[in-house]
Amino acid sequence: MRKIFLFSFLLLITLFGSSARAQYPTGVYAVTPNSTANGYLLSQANVKGQVIFVPWSTIDNGSGTLDWSTVETAIAPWAGAGKKTALVIWGVTADNLSVTAAPSYVLNQLPAMVSCAVNAGTGYAPNFTNPIFISAYSGFLNATIARYGSDSRIGFIRVGLGAGGEIFPPCKSQEESTYGLTQAGYQSYLETMIGNVPPGSNPVQVGVDCYGGNCNSTTIALSNNIAAYAVGARWGIGKESLQDSDITAWNSGQPCDANWCAQFAEYPTAFHDLQFAVPTCPDGNCAVGSPVTLLPFAATRDAQVVEMAQPDYCIAYGPSCSGTYTAAYDAAIAAFDAAAGSTWTPSAPTNFQVTIVPGPDAGNVTPGSLNLSFTAADTVNGNAAPLSGHEILLVRNTDTSAHNFTIYSTPDFFLRTGDVGPYSLAGGATAGFSFLGGDPVGPLGWRQPDGGMHILADDTHVQFVMLGAHL
Repeated sequence: MRKIFLFSFLLLITLFGSSARAQYPTGVYAVTPNSTANGYLLSQANVKGQVIFVPWSTIDNGSGTLDWSTVETAIAPWAGAGKKTALVIWGVTADNLSVTAAPSYVLNQLPAMVSCAVNAGTGYAPNFTNPIFISAYSGFLNATIARYGSDSRIGFIRVGLGAGGEIFPPCKSQEESTYGLTQAGYQSYLETMIGNVPPGSNPVQVGVDCYGGNCNSTTIALSNNIAAYAVGARWGIGKESLQDSDITAWNSGQPCDANWCAQFAEYPTAFHDLQFAVPTCPDGNCAVGSPVTLLPFAATRDAQVVEMAQPDYCIAYGPSCSGTYTAAYDAAIAAFDAAAGSTWTPSAPTNFQVTIVPGPDAGNVTPGSLNLSFTAADTVNGNAAPLSGHEILLVRNTDTSAHNFTIYSTPDFFLRTGDVGPYSLAGGATAGFSFLGGDPVGPLGWRQPDGGMHILADDTHVQFVMLGAHL
């Protein structure tokens, strides 16, 4: 391991456990509310934000100037109420393929679109793996990130790389026969697009799916591979198909749709977003199920956000839809809001020991005794170190890019928790956190059931050392 020399004047970025933590957005987001829905949603504390669809062609007409006025108009009332807006970017087609989202000046440079039969009638899809399309769409997405990637009004940005805001390829059979699309080629396209668009401070998320939308032992590889690639590129992951069959599959040891349950568990530091497959049914007597059972399942599988469509949030809050199930919906939404993004508990963290720092007697110093050995982050299982209340944690980032870490708390005497993070640590920076205060004051709220401090980082360039002192 690389070592550094410890000087008494080492500058620490000191954090305090009582400070408000920077975290991913959490809670229920209302999908495409209209002005009527805004009238009853904006006052609801448990509705954390809205989701709006942003077709590329509505912003970019090829003139060289992007017109964001429709987006700004939609954001304004929610920002005024202190709530977030999530942007779902459509770059290829609409969800139902009836609208081609790419602007005409891009389509005019591509081969003719293919068409296919869909529920809405006839759908159309461009040659989206064409380098011209990839270059133009990457440019638009980077412009979107430049404008909204660190905007405090924005909760997250979900990027559609296939149909609508998802990744399944529209008109797949026709794309295969006309343009030679293959599963390997489609994965290459998705990875290229993700790699071309570094996120800002707001989460950027891709909705995973199997190749063609129908999962089997072959096509599910696309979902797993893209989840891994996206997380490696600091993107979040999600799935637009939360439904009762996910609960049934999980309880029987089978994968949820496109394996999103296992992916959320495998990548605990990533942003996790879900949307119901279709609007739910209050009595649960339909294929998708009811929010009363689906929302608790989403929370236990570590979803931070669930996107809810108009029929569902109208039952919970809309005067024209209220009735028998209103109270149950409202309670389920409130419970999800309270549970979403709750404290992560590692099953087998990688341990590192406390390094006792020599001093104050100079006679305690021997050659090499002031050198510090850092432990690289275990990005899957997390890391743990013994905690007595006499330690200072140092965290350094040896990369040139920023990475995140979280120090996980436990309830104090008043049952309060206050994780530190996800804390963004700039490339080349070192941060420090003090647990000093004497046992039990120092560790209170930080010592986990195994007696240690738990920390989780999203990249192995993040490294730790826990310093102790002679007493």
